[in-house]
Amino acid sequence: MPSIDLRVQNFAGIVGPPNGWTVWRLSWPKLVWAAITVGRGSLAHVMQHGQFSMFEIVYRSAILYANLLERPDGYFGRSEAYDGLDPSEKGAISYFLGLTLTKAFAEQMLNIPWLMHFDVYRPRFPMDILPGERPDLFGQDDQGRWVVAESKGRTNEHDAMALQKAKNQSSQVVDIGGVPPSLHMGVVASFNSGRLTLVADDPPPTRERTPIRIKVTKDEFRNDYYRPFRAALQEFGRRERHFGRDVLVARDDSVGLSFGILEDHPEQGWNHASDVPLATDVSEYLGNDGVYVLLGDAWRPDKMREEPQARR
Repeated sequence: MPSIDLRVQNFAGIVGPPNGWTVWRLSWPKLVWAAITVGRGSLAHVMQHGQFSMFEIVYRSAILYANLLERPDGYFGRSEAYDGLDPSEKGAISYFLGLTLTKAFAEQMLNIPWLMHFDVYRPRFPMDILPGERPDLFGQDDQGRWVVAESKGRTNEHDAMALQKAKNQSSQVVDIGGVPPSLHMGVVASFNSGRLTLVADDPPPTRERTPIRIKVTKDEFRNDYYRPFRAALQEFGRRERHFGRDVLVARDDSVGLSFGILEDHPEQGWNHASDVPLATDVSEYLGNDGVYVLLGDAWRPDKMREEPQARR
């Protein structure tokens, strides 16, 4: 299972992992789960259509497949395909990796299964709140508390200035649904010496710009979160049995991906803390949000140690 260098700082012990450096092991299906579930606003207007929802989910998994591999030292690293991109393309991929790792970190380290882009609710912001001033993501932990995260990605070494900016952006949010957020995270993903690295910081808020307040209810947020999956599965899904639960699943052979959601009450998810660890963790994952991922033969660990063009 590939690894990531993870640094956590300024988290209170009761709400996060221990501060400091650690090696974080993260399976490919968990990473794909994070990539397809981190809610995005740019395609919200078409996500109500099953075919477009399917395209978006498959596309996100393909980004990981094409641009990452497992290095000989066991860490996630960049593929030759990634290194061959021009700077603007690398920037877009790095940003997406930052979002993906923020989602994975939030679920596995902080019990935050749900994260959505703020831009899903863009019409509710004051018009003078520019993209560079507001954070990327907000969501809820398993206790229903609101959280905020600003995510950034870098092609090369860690960028301390980017982390500071991320912290400033996340601090601007003072109210979600009438409740102050419990966390204001700044997160930066980078490739230090070619190894995928994540730094997460939850400092005390320091607000330098216009405070951001957003009106949204828990039910509205959850409905928006699951909408693209329900749209795709309504058209392409079929009922299967996984982990003793009924799951609606759709398959796409082009990237070797199956995904789905628990048929009943997906937000109750899979209790990772109390259930038996999954022996098939290298190929499938059921998130605490009730979203299921199964990776096919193309994603076998031995193949993911090769360059994308060699995975036959």
